[in-house]
Parts: sequence; structure tokens; C-alpha cells
Amino acid sequence: ISLSSGQIDIFRGGTQRFSIQSNAIALLHNTSITGNVTASGNISASGTISAFGSSSLIGLPTTEPSVTGALWLSGSAGNGSKYLMVFTG
Repeated sequence: ISLSSGQIDIFRGGTQRFSIQSNAIALLHNTSITGNVTASGNISASGTISAFGSSSLIGLPTTEPSVTGALWLSGSAGNGSKYLMVFTG
């Protein structure tokens, strides 16, 4: 564990795995989390996001967005279901 200029870094086997800064937390080098992850702000990724098991997208809008890549629910697939749509511009 290293503390420098208000930043905490955690190393394992000489490789930095985790960093806590005043405005961010970073998981580095294929770090995995076991259990639930909850976020109250934005989540972003620069690589691949994989979901194994089940995933839920709760609270998606039912009106078409204007941001490329945004998801929304449209139409009717019967029995209370809707189609998952991706806005492509």
C-alpha cells in the first residue's frame, strides 16, 4: 500500500491493482470483483463489458433518445414485453 499526495495505491506482486484518488477509484490489470457493484453516478468503460448469468436494464426510457448508442424500449413484443432498441443516429 502506498500513500502519496492524497492518493492511495494498492499493489499485489509488485503490480498496482487499485487506486483511490480524491475524485475517482480505479481497478487496474484485470482486477475482478466478487459480489454486487452499485453506482449512483455514471459508469464508463474503454474495453469490453461482459455479463455472465443474468443482467437487468431497469428504468429504460420508452421514448427515442437523441444520443447515439443510447438504449430505449419500443413497440410491443406481446404479453407486456417491448423491443430493446439502440439509437444509431
